Amino acid sequence: MECSSLRRLDFTGGNGENGGSCLFPLDILVYKCVIVDVKAVETVHPIHKDQLLSYMKLLDIPLGLIINFNVLKMTGSVSKTAFPD
Repeated sequence: MECSSLRRLDFTGGNGENGGSCLFPLDILVYKCVIVDVKAVETVHPIHKDQLLSYMKLLDIPLGLIINFNVLKMTGSVSKTAFPD
């Protein structure tokens, strides 16, 4: 399990010539199978789920969880995202 890590993504342009790399943060990566995104927000918005899905696609990780700690009860504060089969 890795916590609060920066992941490097190398990419090439459409013609294969112009490329580069970027770093993006992951809160928790569990056995390269699950990305856990930790939040403390009033509401988990669709953009948060889209961001998680983008990370999952870029790293080829099949499952993602968003956990929001800005709630009185943890019941219902976990959102699950998975690639469709």
